[in-house]
Amino acid sequence: MRRGIEAILRSAVRANELTLDASARNAVKRAVWSSRFHLAAKQLARGEVAILFFHKVLGRSMGLWGEPIHSERILARQLELLTRHYEVVRLSDVVRALKGERPFPNRAVALTFDDGFRNNLLNAAPVLKRFGVPATLFVTTGFIGTSGWMWGYELEEMIFRYSPTRFAAVSRDPNVAALCERSPSAYTAVLACVEYLKRLSPERRAPILHRLRSELPVEQNEGNRFLTWDEVRELPGYGFELGAHTVTHPILTQLPEHKVEWEMLQSRGMLERETGVRPTLFSYPNGDTNAAVSAVAMRHFEAAVGTCHRTCDPDTPLFDLPRIYAPPDEVELEYVLTRLFLASPARRVKRLRRDLMRKMTS
Repeated sequence: MRRGIEAILRSAVRANELTLDASARNAVKRAVWSSRFHLAAKQLARGEVAILFFHKVLGRSMGLWGEPIHSERILARQLELLTRHYEVVRLSDVVRALKGERPFPNRAVALTFDDGFRNNLLNAAPVLKRFGVPATLFVTTGFIGTSGWMWGYELEEMIFRYSPTRFAAVSRDPNVAALCERSPSAYTAVLACVEYLKRLSPERRAPILHRLRSELPVEQNEGNRFLTWDEVRELPGYGFELGAHTVTHPILTQLPEHKVEWEMLQSRGMLERETGVRPTLFSYPNGDTNAAVSAVAMRHFEAAVGTCHRTCDPDTPLFDLPRIYAPPDEVELEYVLTRLFLASPARRVKRLRRDLMRKMTS
């Protein structure tokens, strides 16, 4: 486990640096933008779709630690960029194209939101409607209309309010203590501890979370509040389609098959009962899937998305649709899309070469 802790800490330090020290990187990215590379990327990206994913859209542009986050203003800038340079399509239309029911879009993007936060309706939906941009919201049904927390955000609030030292002591977990002690900042401690706890089995993680909640209580705040069912039913009027995202947001690869199936069927059923529409799309919590989890999804949905950082093409498997995290900056977003679309032709050539070699040796 020691090597694993070292790897988690290194990853958290790196993520902290990338999140909080963006000014120098954006100078390079603005140079790429001014060089018009993004226009070349769009010409090469025929038959490619970038599926973007978001979580919250808040009324401010900085988080607890001074890190950039999505705000209404930033989202508006990003939509202005996307509608000017790309075709913005529904995720369901991408799925239909992959099934051969319509032409595959060119140089396109599709927008998705995960979890079901209330700010998706209050802040994101009006901006999307103003630009005429459709989106898909994947709903974690067990949180709708409750005061519950997504535990990763809950732990962040605990560390912010009580300090990493207090957090480590209450957890009574030596690895949490080591990560908190060795993290160069409180934000790094958040990233490291959340990643470590995600890797634990539900049985090992539950008592740690119970101790933390008992001794370090935090009330749900507006930024982490979930939609009500009445509010979920408002979203299609703003151009949203709805997908399922489980009931309790577990990491499905850690569960036995019958529990995976329960999470999928219950979330699908609850959405159908509350909205009158059966969802056909699914999002794997944390982006984690494997052959067994995807096989369950195939029985109950038409397609499923993860968080693999690449674009889609006509050969992309329906139950392994990659998505790209939309960074909270329009220049960085365009830089990410440029890199991915420029890489797409090379990836296609590599895949064709591999398929040809298989045919020659079979």
